[in-house]
Amino acid sequence: MITLKACQVVADRPDIERLRSEYHVRNCALLTDLLDTSLLALLQPLVANGIWCDKIHGSIGKEVVLHDERALSLLHFAINTPCFLDAVRTITGCDDITWFDGRIYSLNPDTDHYDSWHDDIADDEVRLVGMSINLNPKGYSGGIFEMRERATERSSVQIANAGIGNARLFRIAPDLEHQVSAVTGNQPRIAFAGWFSSGKPNLITRLRDTAIKPNYQ
Repeated sequence: MITLKACQVVADRPDIERLRSEYHVRNCALLTDLLDTSLLALLQPLVANGIWCDKIHGSIGKEVVLHDERALSLLHFAINTPCFLDAVRTITGCDDITWFDGRIYSLNPDTDHYDSWHDDIADDEVRLVGMSINLNPKGYSGGIFEMRERATERSSVQIANAGIGNARLFRIAPDLEHQVSAVTGNQPRIAFAGWFSSGKPNLITRLRDTAIKPNYQ
């Protein structure tokens, strides 16, 4: 099992090897219970009581994002630990990964929120692997992650990631697209999501830049 705790990372080699095989076959892998209860206990009050702001991603999607640097910094520090970054490099085969950057967002049912087909490739950074971690302790309905081949539009992966603290890794490549289906029921799909990238200096640089211009603006 791979687990991020409040003060340490637990990464079992057999589980890393299993996830590497899964990722190689499916271009994605599900890490169950990645966030430990000790970490979730610090995080959940911030998520529950935070301020949420509208965010539109061009024609790709619409959501709300959490306006709370404490919650973001907590997760960024946990995920950018050398031990976990090494585990992700092994699972994905992406040795060039240097850091992870993400946001906390929510897709709410009975709204105009949506997430349509896209590839997550950016002009200003080299994104190699995406990751999304479920932060809603009550779970949600719908909100299925789907991946497909761009050329054929044939769906190759469908994953429901409704367990609290579960994470999904997925490959970013020009020939692959992904989306999240509409959220149904009465619970939002709350997640910490972003990208493992190469070429960025380190987490300290990210935190300094964020202090100047938060990534939820």
